[in-house]
Amino acid sequence: MNVDKNLIIKHSVFYCIIFVNIGIEFAYRQPLYDASLKIQHDIQDNWTQAGKDTFWAFSFWGNGAPYYLTFVFMLNWTSRARSFYYLLFLTFTIFIMNITKMAYHEPRPFMKDDDLEPYGCSAEYGNPSGHSLFAGAFNTFFFLDLCHGDYSPMQNQSKFKYYILLFLSISLTSLICFARLYVNVHTINQILYGLIWGIWIAFYFHFCLRKDVLRHINSITVRSQSRQIPYSSCILISTIIAINVLMGQIVTFLIVDDNFEPNQEWILNIEKKCKVNIKDNNNVLNYKSVVYSGFCMASYGAYLGILFSRKKFGQVTEDMHDKAIVKFLARYLIIGLLTLPFLLPFFLIQWTASLAVLIIFKTLVPFICVGFVIYGPTIYFFRRFNLVKETIGSSSVNYRESSEFQ
Repeated sequence: MNVDKNLIIKHSVFYCIIFVNIGIEFAYRQPLYDASLKIQHDIQDNWTQAGKDTFWAFSFWGNGAPYYLTFVFMLNWTSRARSFYYLLFLTFTIFIMNITKMAYHEPRPFMKDDDLEPYGCSAEYGNPSGHSLFAGAFNTFFFLDLCHGDYSPMQNQSKFKYYILLFLSISLTSLICFARLYVNVHTINQILYGLIWGIWIAFYFHFCLRKDVLRHINSITVRSQSRQIPYSSCILISTIIAINVLMGQIVTFLIVDDNFEPNQEWILNIEKKCKVNIKDNNNVLNYKSVVYSGFCMASYGAYLGILFSRKKFGQVTEDMHDKAIVKFLARYLIIGLLTLPFLLPFFLIQWTASLAVLIIFKTLVPFICVGFVIYGPTIYFFRRFNLVKETIGSSSVNYRESSEFQ
């Protein structure tokens, strides 16, 4: 087994950077938190309805939905390897957001300051800002993937288009970050910390993980010899990783819950300003974060689905999706029909249920199943209704063999 020394150096550099970031955060946390409260009082005194609505809209844009929709588009447009790479990135970002929010359990500004009113309430802890983390992560990630990937459509385009995309990435991220300050739901230190984490995740994935993830998934999906794929080893290793990811979040929650009692003032402000009864609702503080730990398992389910699809239905081409609009929409219809039964518990189970029920049946099991379904049995129906460009056993299938398992 050849060890890529350059890759080891890259990993080491990125880990050093994030450890330095974690250390520095302790120095600027309280000064920036206190300064933010003064700034937010000045902003609130000069609020206009147009300003509130505008920055609420940017906050809404940063809540994650556009990023998930981008993955859904990639799922139905590009190769399975590339869409899985997007999904892995999203679930890893959620993992970092969950575990850091629980570990720091820092109040949002309106929780601590009685006079600050949030415009659009969030009852989780505030450090780091999840919106800033996602904005920094995905906008940077998407720019790097679009403009610096091997398959990049921008490589032969003009520098003008390149810099327009760069400007959009930076400006949209900046507006989302400022919006979180403007609507009184995050302080500057929380926004900055989330932004740094997000940008770090994007660059780490692009420079350290991207090629290996794409190569590994392609070595499963487009490989001609199924018997050369070590299914048992792949399942075992992925299961061990998934268990550690899930338990890392649950253990973090348990440690904090056992050793930290939220300030009564924070609870009263949440109940007053967010109109939430904390005793009857788990959609608050660290409870919400630990429930969301189940989202991270979507990529595990997807990976099992990829293995199942390869074993049961054979190889696929990297460019298997027929781009005709009717077939494009038909594939979405099939994906929607197959995944809807598994998504229903997420929408139907109320936040008043017990924490164990919420973790297992609202997020964990549903999103493992959703990931499995969209990468597993969907290919059968795509082929059955002639919605992809290749067929089972076709001698014209084009693929690139990989030495991943050799």
